[in-house]
Amino acid sequence: MTAASLPLERLAPLAALAGLGGGRFRAGVPAALVEAFQCRAAAFAHADPDRPEGWLLLAAARGGKLSSPGRGSSPLADLVVAGGEPLLVRGKAATKKVLRDCRRLAGYEPAMIHGWPLGAADGPPAGAILVFDPPAGIPVAALGDAASALVGSILADHLAVERAVEETGRARVLLGQAVLLVGNHPTIAGIRARPESLVDPPLPLLVLGEKGTGKRHLARFLHGSTSLAAREFVEVGAARLHEDALAALLFEGGKGTEPLLGREGFVYVPELFEIPLSLQQKLARALGKEGRVAAFLYLATARDVGTEIQAGRASPELVQLFMERHVELPALQQRPDDLPLLAEHFLREASGALGRDVKGFTHRAIEALRGPAWRGNLLELREVVSLAVSFAAAERIDAPDLAGLLPEEKAAPDAPGTAAPASEEALLKLLASSRRRDWTHGIAQLEKNFTPAAIPILMERLSAPEPVVRMEAIRVLARHAGPEFRTRLLKHLPQEDNRDVLCVALSELAAAGATEARRTILVYLRDESPDVRTTAARALASLGGNEAVAALRSLVSDPHPKVKSQTLASLVRLKQRGFLEELAAMVADERDDHRAAAAAALGEVEGSARTLVHVLTSDPSIDVRVAAATALGQGGGSESVPALVRALEDPLLRFYALGALGRIASKEAVGPLLSLLSRETNSLLRRLAIQALAAAGDSKVVDQILPHLQEPTLAPAVVDALCRLGGEAAEQTLVELVDPCHPLCLEAVKGLGKIGTERSVESLVGLLGTVPDFLARFVARALARIGKPAVEPLVDALADEGKRYWAIVALGEIGDPRAVLPLMEHYDYSVEVAAAIEKIGPESGEPLLSLLPDRQAEIRDFFVRFGDITIPAVMSVLDRPECGPFAEEVLVRFAGASAQPLVSHAAQAKDETVLARILRILGRIGVREGFPLLLKHLASGSRVLRSAVVEGLSATLNPLLVDALLEQLDGDDPAIAIRALGSLSRAPSEPVVEKALAALRHPAPAVRTAALLCAASAEGEAPRRAISAALADRDPLVAGTAARLAVVAGMVSVAGLAARLRAPGASPKEQARSARNLARIPGEEAVRALVAALGEPLADEAREAAVAGLLSRDTRSLPSLWPLVETADAARGELGRRILAGLSFSPLGLPALLREHAVGSSLRRGWIEYHLRAHKSRAAAALAAELPSARRDDDRYTILYLLQALSEES
Repeated sequence: MTAASLPLERLAPLAALAGLGGGRFRAGVPAALVEAFQCRAAAFAHADPDRPEGWLLLAAARGGKLSSPGRGSSPLADLVVAGGEPLLVRGKAATKKVLRDCRRLAGYEPAMIHGWPLGAADGPPAGAILVFDPPAGIPVAALGDAASALVGSILADHLAVERAVEETGRARVLLGQAVLLVGNHPTIAGIRARPESLVDPPLPLLVLGEKGTGKRHLARFLHGSTSLAAREFVEVGAARLHEDALAALLFEGGKGTEPLLGREGFVYVPELFEIPLSLQQKLARALGKEGRVAAFLYLATARDVGTEIQAGRASPELVQLFMERHVELPALQQRPDDLPLLAEHFLREASGALGRDVKGFTHRAIEALRGPAWRGNLLELREVVSLAVSFAAAERIDAPDLAGLLPEEKAAPDAPGTAAPASEEALLKLLASSRRRDWTHGIAQLEKNFTPAAIPILMERLSAPEPVVRMEAIRVLARHAGPEFRTRLLKHLPQEDNRDVLCVALSELAAAGATEARRTILVYLRDESPDVRTTAARALASLGGNEAVAALRSLVSDPHPKVKSQTLASLVRLKQRGFLEELAAMVADERDDHRAAAAAALGEVEGSARTLVHVLTSDPSIDVRVAAATALGQGGGSESVPALVRALEDPLLRFYALGALGRIASKEAVGPLLSLLSRETNSLLRRLAIQALAAAGDSKVVDQILPHLQEPTLAPAVVDALCRLGGEAAEQTLVELVDPCHPLCLEAVKGLGKIGTERSVESLVGLLGTVPDFLARFVARALARIGKPAVEPLVDALADEGKRYWAIVALGEIGDPRAVLPLMEHYDYSVEVAAAIEKIGPESGEPLLSLLPDRQAEIRDFFVRFGDITIPAVMSVLDRPECGPFAEEVLVRFAGASAQPLVSHAAQAKDETVLARILRILGRIGVREGFPLLLKHLASGSRVLRSAVVEGLSATLNPLLVDALLEQLDGDDPAIAIRALGSLSRAPSEPVVEKALAALRHPAPAVRTAALLCAASAEGEAPRRAISAALADRDPLVAGTAARLAVVAGMVSVAGLAARLRAPGASPKEQARSARNLARIPGEEAVRALVAALGEPLADEAREAAVAGLLSRDTRSLPSLWPLVETADAARGELGRRILAGLSFSPLGLPALLREHAVGSSLRRGWIEYHLRAHKSRAAAALAAELPSARRDDDRYTILYLLQALSEES
């Protein structure tokens, strides 16, 4: 298909973007590509004008996960851009990097990728278009060529506009125009006031700061605003130069030119640590201790100096030179008060460069700018403002104009599924961090879950350089710390020199009811700042007290009207007579500022509405009327509504009257507000009217404001009003907005969480699995708030893997027991399901018990977490045989709380097995309430019950039960005797030890071993007596245990046993016993002793015992047994066969045997083959298993030879 015959209407969405500004154009391209190509997803990448080495990468998906715009170098775009040729990759042929990018952007692996480069035909590519999985029949190649040409041309136009802003700034510098340093942060204000102090004397300067904080701008400012203006400004990008070229430029110069450091210039290095370490050291030597060179050296870095030194990328000598000569620029998050000033400055720059007549920002736009973290600092803010100016439709930029331009923020930390700090340690780390955003996140978490461990950090932060940090620390301390720390805070206040911080401190202490702060606040009634005195007077009204009244009376004569009026209002609030009349008299003062201050103060006094209405309707000063309208919003009632409604007719009062009516929330104002909404043209006032209607109206108002949902500037306010008004119409409208492609989808989801009913559930559940995770969190939260009506649809959603995760989260938040069994069916999501069931709580007990005996371990953990409130439920399954182990483990965990229910249940138990289980549990718990029952059945004739009691007591022991347990040792049941000895070993008294020594003669070896361990736990000579007797025992279990205990007790050593084994006068039985005991001792020393003994003359019985011990315990000793195989006696006897058997079928023996067959004597080979033929099937399997791991050719040939021999014989 040719370009001429293309369905060009598919390119209409792209063509429509031509009229948009740069930011909107870029943001709209991926979605338009999805529409044009009918594909599942699309990506768009182009060169970043501010970072030529990086790419701005955007993506959109149809019905799947949607990636947000973000910066980064992408292999996906690089493959097209680097080659300048279209890319076609199919399925598995795609590189891993491309597939990884696709998953990151669109959330799935595509079957087919098409790509086209962007840019002029005669130049290098400037970007790329990529589409994923287009349907068959679409002429993607021809359509793509046309689309890339269209997008490329539009892109070029908009990039040219963005470049104009940057180039205008550069031209200003070249023309010598002043570079401004904007802001009132102490660091910025200090530099602006005394710039010469940084360059006189012209010693090298190090400037620290995050990326985008203005390090280059400061260099231009210092160059243009100081005595260095006449010098040449030279920027040295160390990363772009080879080490030799950089050295020549700085230190050597070229033909006819001096090196940079040798001539009087202004040398700016954007990143110090991009200079190679060797040149840093050379630079340190060139600067010397005085740091003097001909050039003024301005070095900047965005990296952490300490980290760079530890990593070996920074010269400590060079850094040392700047200990006294450095400046640290604050991040934008540390300059909250400067943000409006900076935004206005960037707006004026962009307006001049683009030829636009944009006057400024609205208040709401400034508040919107305060929201993001601004990780790119001033650079990022400047870019956003420039883009906003480029497509501003009015004289002032409003908050909706910034939609889609602001940096994306993380989901709210309290959203479902959002990870809060994992522990108190993580929270303290955030608070101690020097990064502003870590501190802000930590404070937000601390407000929700306060921990006293944070108090020392907060006290330390009272000395932070940033006022906003000190304010936040004071706010948390005043609200949550105890009187002791509030006293320390009060002692710190005299050191505070910022009046805003002082005002916050006084207000918060008063709000917290800190009566201990009263005397300190009294001091600030005499502060030189009227704002501080006013705040102190207001605080004293909250704290009260005779001392406060006396001090306020003395302040009535304060000359400042704001202080005087607030003092009078505070005295009125403290029920002091006569001061209300004096405050009302101020309203009649001839000076406007006095009347305005009095009107504002009257807003805090009850019963002042009539006076304020009079001021609002009759005062000639607009400032006074504004103060009266604002005060009515604070303290007025329905009686003030008519006056405020009349004030809506005054354009100067309309804004303040709307705010007051919204706070009063009277239904009388609904009609006038609707009338104003229909005729007003100012979008800000219309939004305020909608907000006031939301506060004053009810669901009947919904139909009146719904038409305004189609207006972009009013839509967010309408959605917010619907959320507050509620009703069926509001809910239905919000349901219709629940569309991932709608810009108000998130607000609609939040609103349904507030007013949603069963009607909303289907739409919300349908969103799960089709929207990005950040939106799915709010969907899950909305469903959780709707509650029980959402349970069944969410349970059905568990069957859909895409919805399952968020359905589990929502069911856990709802906490309905009906969800327990469906949740347990999906326990492969173990973490999420466990968290959900824990939130449901003890009510999930009955459904969980119905699953038994399956999932016993998981259900046990749930019941333990739920606590002893679940004991009755657990007792109900105690009689079920398949649930017995589960019930026992849970009840033992609850210890004392479960003792009395168990005793009561035992009295009614008719089945001996159930009673035995109860007795075993009571024995394991070991509390006094169960002892009478235990003693009763310990003396009974039932073997089952006695065994259960003794088994339970084996985990614990009480002295009251010792005698009863000792009696069990005289019985004929070995199992009971063993458990009794185990329990008695916990309290080895003299009677217990004597009984244990007597039990060493018991016929059962297991009982003798238990008696040995019981006696060995005692003190004195009893352990040695028991060990000595057990060493002579013929049973290997008893004697082996005794041998180990003997070594631990120091009664015998390896050397001693080896000496007994080789002793000339030892009998064969004594030698054999020594060999067996030596083989039972763990460790290499015993192995070496046995191997050495086999090389000496031993009795046949002792030799066999030694070989048997070696074969049973350590295959590494097997090669030392080969000499025995070659002896005639061993070959004919049982000993030879046992050695060969041990060698053939042990992990380490078979390789040794094969090597011996390859290189050993003919006698050895004969005996090996004879032995293998005697065990054909086992030998063949062992040889076949060894073949893959054989490394030497000789070994492989030997295995194949032997396998052939075995197969021929078969």
